[in-house]
Amino acid sequence: MHAPFLFFESPLATFVLKLSVTDRAPYYLPLLTIRIINPHFLSAPMLFKAFATLILTTLSLICSTASYAQERRVVTYQTVMSGSLIEIDAYVFDSVDEEPHFPGGDGAMMKFINRERQYPSEAYNAGIEGRVLCGFVVAPDGTITAPEVIRGVEDSLNREALRVISRMPRWVAGKIGDMKVPVYCILAIPFRR
Repeated sequence: MHAPFLFFESPLATFVLKLSVTDRAPYYLPLLTIRIINPHFLSAPMLFKAFATLILTTLSLICSTASYAQERRVVTYQTVMSGSLIEIDAYVFDSVDEEPHFPGGDGAMMKFINRERQYPSEAYNAGIEGRVLCGFVVAPDGTITAPEVIRGVEDSLNREALRVISRMPRWVAGKIGDMKVPVYCILAIPFRR
């Protein structure tokens, strides 16, 4: 991605504004280079006018790219509940300002999973183990909505993983700004002997 340039030149000074993209997110950071060609002819009103023009242009460029930086990804999550197909619009986990999380954090969530999970005896005796990958939506009120198996291991393990997720307490909801929003999450429930 090429960084845009703004080049402003007068008989007295050259202003070069380069907008660079950070590694972490597509935010633009202004880098200003000023080269004074003839300092003897600079007057305060002319310099002020040049700087004011440059600052206004910089702000308009940054504001025009802010909409790109704030782009949000929404998925339409389809699931079957009570025999009927429902669609839930939810934000992708990493496209919200504050991601939803289990109350108490990841450590508390693992304690909950280990306490609630009951290894099905048939699968345990047969030596079946693995991770059941489940998807669900954390609603704006923090409830877990429409859990489903994305990648299963075996039917009894899949059912147990869904049971554990369904019994989870309300999560701390995801947010965009100050508004709580539905967020699609993926969680692996491990089964090890």
